[in-house]
Amino acid sequence: LYHELNRVLETPGRTAKDAAAVIERDPALTTRLLALVNSSFFGLRRRVSTVAHAITMVGLRELRHLVLATEVLERFRGIGSDLEDMGSFWRQSLACALLCRRLEEAAVGNEESGLLFTVGLLHRVGDLIIFRRAPELARQALLRHRDNGLPLWEAEQTVMGFDHGDVGAKLAELWQFPSIMVELLRFQQRPKLAPTHPRLCAILYLAVNTVHEEMLPPAAAPCWTLAGTTPEALGGLKTEILNQAAEIAKIYGLPS
Repeated sequence: LYHELNRVLETPGRTAKDAAAVIERDPALTTRLLALVNSSFFGLRRRVSTVAHAITMVGLRELRHLVLATEVLERFRGIGSDLEDMGSFWRQSLACALLCRRLEEAAVGNEESGLLFTVGLLHRVGDLIIFRRAPELARQALLRHRDNGLPLWEAEQTVMGFDHGDVGAKLAELWQFPSIMVELLRFQQRPKLAPTHPRLCAILYLAVNTVHEEMLPPAAAPCWTLAGTTPEALGGLKTEILNQAAEIAKIYGLPS
């Protein structure tokens, strides 16, 4: 549906009404999108009851990213694993998405406000592939992460030679997601290496490590400047973000 929506939006003469018609062909997707738009995440004063109304309130660009996030969640939310508490996995993913959005709005304005939400939500989607395809290697990496205090991505690099960001980026390429999403997923823990979007990558890096409570090395200092925030400001948002994440997890029917 995401790619079909893109085709409609890129066709001259098509309108928001045409985009709404595409989305409304999927009743389950429509229900979740409207619930999300009416949640505290957006904080709208008036209740939104149609997709067309949602487009006028949050914009086509943001709604397109939300469609993508919702479609990917629908595909992966049924995956279970004895390697990790999936309720915690999805709550942390949502918290990262919400924190990314708040930081992005403050640092670079609202131009791509839905993009980093989606990338934050999917920042560990590569682990879901690893859990399914290479469970023993995933187990070894998680043990190194938990027992030795290594950041998860470093533990994965040590065990496998790649990490969940690499796998997520490859998946995004296969699904023909925008190149900016591929870059952010791939360099989420190495923002200074991001070739074209280091500022957005720095925001993602800070959000990911704040949510997962990883200690940031001194070398991360330039990321705070790039992202336009401070450790104190970020920490103050965490409780609010976690509450919103729990609300949205219910909307998406994610494990509790």
